[in-house]
Amino acid sequence: MDGRRRGGGRATAGAVGWLLLLLLLASLCAHSRGLNADGVLLMAFKNAVTADPLGALASWTYNDAAPCAWNGFPQPNTGPAAVNVTSASVDGNGNGNSTPTPALNAAAAAAAGELGASLAAATMSRVISLMLPNMQLSGTLPLDLGRVEHLRHLDLFGNSLSGGLPATLLNTTELRVLSLTGNAISSELPNTGAAAYARGLQELNLSGNALVDRLPAALCRLPYRVVLGLASNRFAGELPIGGLGMLELVDLSGNGFNSSLPSDLGGARLRLLNVSSNKLAGAVPTELAALVLANATVDLSRNNFTGVIPQDAPFAAQPAAAYEGNPNLCRLPLKQACSIPSSLSNPLNATDSPPAFAAIPKNPARAPPGAPRQPRPSISRTRGS
Repeated sequence: MDGRRRGGGRATAGAVGWLLLLLLLASLCAHSRGLNADGVLLMAFKNAVTADPLGALASWTYNDAAPCAWNGFPQPNTGPAAVNVTSASVDGNGNGNSTPTPALNAAAAAAAGELGASLAAATMSRVISLMLPNMQLSGTLPLDLGRVEHLRHLDLFGNSLSGGLPATLLNTTELRVLSLTGNAISSELPNTGAAAYARGLQELNLSGNALVDRLPAALCRLPYRVVLGLASNRFAGELPIGGLGMLELVDLSGNGFNSSLPSDLGGARLRLLNVSSNKLAGAVPTELAALVLANATVDLSRNNFTGVIPQDAPFAAQPAAAYEGNPNLCRLPLKQACSIPSSLSNPLNATDSPPAFAAIPKNPARAPPGAPRQPRPSISRTRGS
């Protein structure tokens, strides 16, 4: 019986060995067919590029098995360093156990090692980052670029890409960072609800393009958003009410927003709110002071705001440059005083005395005369890139 058990063990090990060899051959055959799925999708981007003067995509070719060695992909991409392959022995009663057995013959052991390496390589070939900033690329963004399954970080900052923004890029399952700042992309953003956007997207920087129409409310209300950079586009209409609760950096400057400033446009984490150079009007809501960090940077300059600047933090801590370009905005820290309404300044039996004005604070927080204006912070590109 012991002989039968030993013989059965050798037979089982041999069967496992042959099975592993067949799996390895299947894997190698699949590999020999050419570029993997991620690589094929990325080649659609290369084919959509019409000018590549620096040869940034010269290493991209269908002849490779995977895109891991191409320019633009940080190394290593992802995945475990190894895949463990063990076998289970079976006793005479048919009961299995998980104790590794040395009964695998040399061929089976070699097959297991090669198969583990092949599986590890397949895992390593998953593309999670594509970073090609300032490469002078011209062309468009194809739909297939947003179909790279595990793409988490896409940085194409400072190129000359044009055309529309594919919806697939905004609802990619694992996307965390999308930076397309400084291109010529022109389209609307989807306005079909939160389902249109990647819920895990933390940093979205589309500043310096030609995006148009309204800012979708769903884009501001996603739960994990940290950075929202949409400066220097062609957005218009109203700012969405509510949202931005998780955001830390918001730059909407240089657009055509023409509503009032929502009183809930902010959250406890907000440390930069830049809405300068728009057409925003009305009073600066005092309620906003309670929703923004006391030491946050706020820039409301070059709009049509009216009335008194709230004297609570963070508004009171901003320099005059944060409010300039609003002719009807007054008090701290601006020079212009707030005039008393005409119904009060011209009462019955009024004399010929000059109209009354509210007093200017004795110690306004303003820069010394002749001091150069300090530039206001903005989001120019993805952090750390």
